[in-house]
Amino acid sequence: MVKELNKSFSNTSTNSIDSGIFDVDDLIETSDGHKMNTGDVARMILSEAQKESRLICGLNNVSKYLRETENPEHSLFFFIVPSSSGDSLTHMQEIVLQSFCFENDIYIIKIDSAKKLNRILGSKNCDTCALVQRSAVLDMKNEDEEIDIDKFTELENILIDHCEEFWSEPVQPIIRLSTT
Repeated sequence: MVKELNKSFSNTSTNSIDSGIFDVDDLIETSDGHKMNTGDVARMILSEAQKESRLICGLNNVSKYLRETENPEHSLFFFIVPSSSGDSLTHMQEIVLQSFCFENDIYIIKIDSAKKLNRILGSKNCDTCALVQRSAVLDMKNEDEEIDIDKFTELENILIDHCEEFWSEPVQPIIRLSTT
């Protein structure tokens, strides 16, 4: 059991375990030489998805979209701020959404702050979750410039690798969003 817990926290800073927020210590270097942490990557993906109109914000909007869509697999990331204690209705909605995402292979990313999420999105609402759709990546090798939704940007691949690393762990890390 101790080995399993140590493995779960091997890539996290131990000084934040008590608070429930795990900072991934590893800096990731992108192909252009920039170094960033997972919070930076998450912020950039959220911002890019918003610019490209691939972002659905808010618990009710995300629930409605996933309930009505014929292609939930076109969603890639579900960012969520864990609900505060005492709000059992919201907590149940979040659990149902997370279960749906898990069943449909949508990566669940827990983030540390609704305030930061809203600041990144430039929203005045207090959204506690956001759903990012897959980006349409053009295959430049193909003469017809075919769109392939199974190809991901470099940043998406970095966040997918992070999610895959913790996919089956009993304790999922909460990513500290950067807002700069």
